[in-house]
Amino acid sequence: MGQHTTITPEVQLTQRGPYMNDKLNLPRDVDAEETKVFGRFSVSPDDSGYPFFRARGAFGVKWRVLLNGHEVPHAVTADTERGEIVTALIKDGHPLILAGVIAQETLYGTVEVFVK
Repeated sequence: MGQHTTITPEVQLTQRGPYMNDKLNLPRDVDAEETKVFGRFSVSPDDSGYPFFRARGAFGVKWRVLLNGHEVPHAVTADTERGEIVTALIKDGHPLILAGVIAQETLYGTVEVFVK
């Protein structure tokens, strides 16, 4: 395994520094394999899945959310047990804002969540 490191915008958003795991304060293995995780995860602090999102590294790790085997790039909340994804609606490459709030839609199916 090589000892190279690529700094991505997601990594730079961590509170403990660009090379640190948000929860454990340990160096991140940027060449690590993806890990499938189960449960409810959300970027919204008001959602019950937010503590689990933070516990898995929050913005300091790369998240990948799949619905029926297809990647959902703008997922706000993903629940593998309920088979539910809340995603931001995008128009012309930007989140759609309605009445001052990002428009969202809820999708249902087989949900898989991976972190790296």
